[in-house]
Amino acid sequence: MNTQCVISLIKRIELDHLLDLALNSAPDLHNEPPLPPCGCIRPEHEYAFGRLFDAVRFQPHRLNQLLAAERNLVTAGNGLGENVLHWMAVENRVQEIELLRGLGSPIPAPALVEAVEMGHAETVILLLELGVEVDRQACRIALMENDLAPSKRSLIDRYFRQFGHHLIDQPDVVRPQRMHRRQKRREPHPYRRQPLATQPNRRLSPRRPANQLLQQLRAMGD
Repeated sequence: MNTQCVISLIKRIELDHLLDLALNSAPDLHNEPPLPPCGCIRPEHEYAFGRLFDAVRFQPHRLNQLLAAERNLVTAGNGLGENVLHWMAVENRVQEIELLRGLGSPIPAPALVEAVEMGHAETVILLLELGVEVDRQACRIALMENDLAPSKRSLIDRYFRQFGHHLIDQPDVVRPQRMHRRQKRREPHPYRRQPLATQPNRRLSPRRPANQLLQQLRAMGD
């Protein structure tokens, strides 16, 4: 491991410690007006989006102070309508997602779709627990059209089933369809040639008698 990797690891440990401190410290925002409902993002405040993103990634211990001075910063988004929580979901940073949601950040529905598409199982279950709006069709397409391992695809589907959303067809729905197709194959086809009843079955018929020379040799031996 080189020096750069060691420094990066130390910084990651320090950031994790700061995230734990931020998660355990309740923000002093009780006298502020209520936050917008889940899903309200202000895409016109892209500069505010960058400030919040930098604070979450590099200075999470300053979030409470930053939001106390600028309450609506958690609703800031970029030009594409994505907020910082959306980006944290794409990067599978569950601690940052929990922190942002605890501070009142909206959860856009596309964040769940992209987490499913990238196979971030931890982020998927966290977003579902936090009450994200589920676009079942989009999540189903994201789950079935990626290159995830069957075990992870099944795990994510089980997460959705816990919240009443079925992305993969139930086995009891697929099995009768397979049985029906199997039964159709066994049924006689009207244009298929059927064996004649008078045609002898060679496997059951007695062996043919020996040729004439063999019969003569046997008679001479007797």
